[in-house]
Amino acid sequence: MSPRTDLCDTCQHFRNGLQYNTYKEEEAKDLLTKYKEHLAKVKLERNYYNQNTKLAVEQRKLVDENYLVMGGKADYCSISTTAHYSYNWAQNVHVSHSDQQISKIYYLSPCKVHLFGIQNETIHEQINYVLDENEIIGKGPNGTPSIVFDRIKRLNKGEKHLKITCDNTGGQNKNNATIWFYLLYI
Repeated sequence: MSPRTDLCDTCQHFRNGLQYNTYKEEEAKDLLTKYKEHLAKVKLERNYYNQNTKLAVEQRKLVDENYLVMGGKADYCSISTTAHYSYNWAQNVHVSHSDQQISKIYYLSPCKVHLFGIQNETIHEQINYVLDENEIIGKGPNGTPSIVFDRIKRLNKGEKHLKITCDNTGGQNKNNATIWFYLLYI
């Protein structure tokens, strides 16, 4: 079985439109043009991501050298290098789940668990948060930045600059308030 990747809603929309509207030639051409434009933007974004990762990997050698010279501890944001992190909210998972639940248990609502991961793209170290539905402070402007900032503090080995990658869903909080949060506290 091959590993799954995130499915882009826009790509899926274009694929479905092209698959089911092939009998309308003019609409199919327009849809295909828009799909190609979207794929070009996706390629630009992927290239930007890869450039950030490459920069962070190259500069990681300097971080490691300083980290060893300082006895395994560097001051927070003390080395003029760049780190690259990515984060994402995964789908919510219901536990415990069985497709063979018995009688009354079938109608009870299972516990919902929220999954959040943040990864240091340089060294491929990922930390996953598993949050019970009664523990989560939300995926909004308080929850996501709080988790991200906590992890940044723990992953930082002295890097002064930071590149962050996340997808465009609302839960990632790629908005002005979140950007200011990162600028003020990092």
